[in-house]
Amino acid sequence: MSISDTEEREANYFAMCLLMPESFVRSEMKKIGVIDVVDGTGIEKLARKFRVSIPLMTLRIGQLGLWTEQRAALSPASANDGDGK
Repeated sequence: MSISDTEEREANYFAMCLLMPESFVRSEMKKIGVIDVVDGTGIEKLARKFRVSIPLMTLRIGQLGLWTEQRAALSPASANDGDGK
């Protein structure tokens, strides 16, 4: 019996949710602060904390939309009163 690509993706997603629950990832990212994707130290810390590989941690952060949230927090518009000027 072989598994389909869909079943494999679902199993991988389940494993990531089990190993790296969203609430825990968000909590740990708040402790670390903004992750510098150039030096990768924040991702390394998170990967060690959750005992997963760096690529898997990177994928999970992307799945949760946390890269976008970090970019928004760093944008010049977020530094003012929110009117975008």
